Amino acid sequence: MSRFFVWMIAMTFVAAAFVVWGQQGAQKAMAAAVVGGHEISRMELYKRTQAIESNLRQQLGGQLPPELLKSLDPKSMALAALIEEVLMRQAAEEAGVRVSDEEARETVMGMAEFSTSGAFDRRKYQDLLKLNGMNTADFEAGVRQSLLAAKFRSMASRAVAVSDAEALDAWLKDNQTQVVEYAEATADAVKNQVTPTEAELADWYEKHKVEFGSPEKRKIRIVTAFPAYFETNTSVTDEEAKKYFESHAGEFTGKESVEASHILARAAKGVPEETEKAAREKVEKALARVRAGEDFAKVAAEVSEDSTAKAGGSLGRFSRGEMVQGFEEAAFSLKEGEISNPVRTEFGWHIIKVTAKHDGSSPTFASVKEFAIIKARKKKAADDAKAAIYAAADKVTADNFGEKAKSDSRLRGDSLVLQRDGLLPDIPDSARIMDVIFGMEKGKVSSVIEFDEGYALAALDEIENARTMTLEEVKPRVTERFIAEKARNLAKELAGKVEAEVRSGKTLAQAAQAAGLAVKVTAPFSMKTLRPAEGQAPVMDAGMTEEATPMAIGAVKTVSSPSGFAVITVKERPAVDYSKAAAEMDQVRQGLLSMKAERALVEMVKAMRKRAEERKELVIFEKITQPEGGAQNPLFDL
Repeated sequence: MSRFFVWMIAMTFVAAAFVVWGQQGAQKAMAAAVVGGHEISRMELYKRTQAIESNLRQQLGGQLPPELLKSLDPKSMALAALIEEVLMRQAAEEAGVRVSDEEARETVMGMAEFSTSGAFDRRKYQDLLKLNGMNTADFEAGVRQSLLAAKFRSMASRAVAVSDAEALDAWLKDNQTQVVEYAEATADAVKNQVTPTEAELADWYEKHKVEFGSPEKRKIRIVTAFPAYFETNTSVTDEEAKKYFESHAGEFTGKESVEASHILARAAKGVPEETEKAAREKVEKALARVRAGEDFAKVAAEVSEDSTAKAGGSLGRFSRGEMVQGFEEAAFSLKEGEISNPVRTEFGWHIIKVTAKHDGSSPTFASVKEFAIIKARKKKAADDAKAAIYAAADKVTADNFGEKAKSDSRLRGDSLVLQRDGLLPDIPDSARIMDVIFGMEKGKVSSVIEFDEGYALAALDEIENARTMTLEEVKPRVTERFIAEKARNLAKELAGKVEAEVRSGKTLAQAAQAAGLAVKVTAPFSMKTLRPAEGQAPVMDAGMTEEATPMAIGAVKTVSSPSGFAVITVKERPAVDYSKAAAEMDQVRQGLLSMKAERALVEMVKAMRKRAEERKELVIFEKITQPEGGAQNPLFDL
């Protein structure tokens, strides 16, 4: 990931700390929400959700467990951010706050990532966006949104202040050292004490059955035409290739250029050492496979983390000045057919294969014949795929759909059961198709749907409305959650008894031993230095340290822990070095000012949203599912 994406994340509006730029160029489809007359399409929501999810994965080193993904709820975050952006633009219009074309242009042209020898390089700009799956319209809309947010943030900054007492309290919270003694009662330790009866399960299910809903589903038949599939069975004559060459001369002339493919393991600059090492090892393994004789395109399709993976890693033809420097130097130094050693760029680690090299002169057909054949075949395959799907769509009905789907062996037919907000298998850009399917009537056939990878035609056979599942259908899940909830309550009761014993005069060690719990003592720590030195006892969970920080020495308290509940007491708290506090006070004050400004901005947007709701100017059509257990996503609450 280039640094300019980090810049975009830092500048993005309000609570959308995980959100990238606005997808203002997205195609309008069914509305997910309408804000003051402005429609937010489901396509916009889908793209923003994917952007957030991708960004979360990158922040977490490529790992995003399903349970964490569900609790973060990227879709809620995406919808909240899109609504906030519309409200921000509308408020800006009312307040006369503007971002001029010149401001946006100067911001983009001033970004070092788009410069060559100190000057803005438009080709490099377009290439960087292309490599990250973006276009200039979307990116520049995001820049405008970020500049607008910065202006509002500046307004909020002028409205807040930080006193000396506030700054000192903040410094003490982060830097004051303490030693904490604690005993933890875990839910797992008491789980075997929970044996639910049928009546208890039924009663619990009745109180929570709204959480066990089955979403709306649709049974469809779908036929797809992928130009890539057609290409494997498409051939062109030399004459056809020559005609293509003559009618597309611009594709074969110009600067010195190469045709290349690559395999990418993503690793942004400055990632942790283990992430960097894993990315390097991934491309080295891919390189070993290729040099052992495996097809480069096959390995790229399986391994590469770039959007070109589905095309076998092909980057097509490019000239000098169009790729990032390290990549370009490696590509142009290779001979035709040669494969590079691992190459590091700001995007991560690559291996590059050059399939053809071209000098800057206008070539003859003979010199680019093979390339012309490939280009002509791709064009012919795309034309054939489009012709085949439109032929199948001619006079198609639900009754003859199967017959039409078999009219060309290169078409792919599938029978699927889909649920709203799901995705079609093997079609990354399936939101467009899903929008059509969930807007159809039973027994009807869609018109041809064009999407990024090809074309589709769908017949809707059955509709299953959303419903609440019966206890018998979800009994294993109900039982598991019942036991987990009861076990956690038992752990809380046990911790509460230990706390009561300590308050009555016993030491924590005595009360814990009577309850069968172990007592642990942390190494000295502050909120700034939560990790102790090597060989010392581990510090508690970060949430528990937050609870301990304001406690008086000797005080006792029961707090929630990741695995249950803990009874904590502050054993000692060394004296504070106030000279160090004085030296760092200005820095602390600036941090608090920034935080207060952000909170003021959040409150401003919250008030704007509330006003829009009261005026009935905000209508949300898209169903947003909150995490199990009723936890509310703070972004969604905005």
